[in-house]
Amino acid sequence: MSEFTEAMAQLAAGVSVITVRDGRDDIGTTVTTFTSLSLDPPLVMVSIAAASYLNEVLLRHDRWAATLLSGGQAAIASRFATPGRP
Repeated sequence: MSEFTEAMAQLAAGVSVITVRDGRDDIGTTVTTFTSLSLDPPLVMVSIAAASYLNEVLLRHDRWAATLLSGGQAAIASRFATPGRP
């Protein structure tokens, strides 16, 4: 099983943090909509508000990161879900 397949198999209905580096800033948000679309090529879908600042930044960059959180990482999910946090 590939790393991608293994990661997607672990994600039943989880919480993820999506981040992107913009210059010196790391910007991110907590999402619950992170879904595997294809194994070949490996594709995922994430839902982010079209009018959000994060969406504007993501559209300017080729790379971003998705961190799949475990049940013990609620503090990280809360930090990135805090309104007004970059």
